[in-house]
Amino acid sequence: MNDNFRDPDFSAVLQEATIASARTNSEEKHLLLARLVAERVSCKSEDMVSLVSSSAVEAIRKLSSKHLNILGLAALVYQIRPVGFPRNLPAEIIETHAKSWWGSQLSAILPHTTDLTHIDMRHLVSLSCIDHDTIFSRDLNSFLKSGIGEWNSQKYLDESDNGKRLAEIYKSTLEQMTLTSTGMLIGILVHDQVIGRTTVIDWK
Repeated sequence: MNDNFRDPDFSAVLQEATIASARTNSEEKHLLLARLVAERVSCKSEDMVSLVSSSAVEAIRKLSSKHLNILGLAALVYQIRPVGFPRNLPAEIIETHAKSWWGSQLSAILPHTTDLTHIDMRHLVSLSCIDHDTIFSRDLNSFLKSGIGEWNSQKYLDESDNGKRLAEIYKSTLEQMTLTSTGMLIGILVHDQVIGRTTVIDWK
């Protein structure tokens, strides 16, 4: 950490974050930028977080709350998973834990998310947060089971309010998005801010 304080790249990121923070009244962005600087100062100069910090600062400044929150939801769907989830559990226990974990996560973040327009998507592409593909198709169920195990995720999508809303926004928006390293970093920070927890970012 002491070495990072003397790193000219960290100094540049800190300056960029300070300027970006001064150019907005958004408390949400102030907190995101502060967390980003904290992540940057605690990692090595060649780590992925270090390499994408500058582009993440620029993107945060230029994104609206709508854009930030969809990145948070995308990071949840595509990467963030429960820590230390036990293996080899009985099927009924996995079912209970999966519903509980996804329910608590989605209840917190879905109320902040809205479907994006085509120009919103192009804006995210222009800031190197996502790649946009309208043809590529991915199964949402596989993401809901990843890191957890087999459970009746389709029933959850069909019958629960959170599941129905997730299925809608996945079909209209998320399925067309592939997060870049910049978009994933911002999404994790947004997710953590909404959920009130800290995800360990380890991209080694």
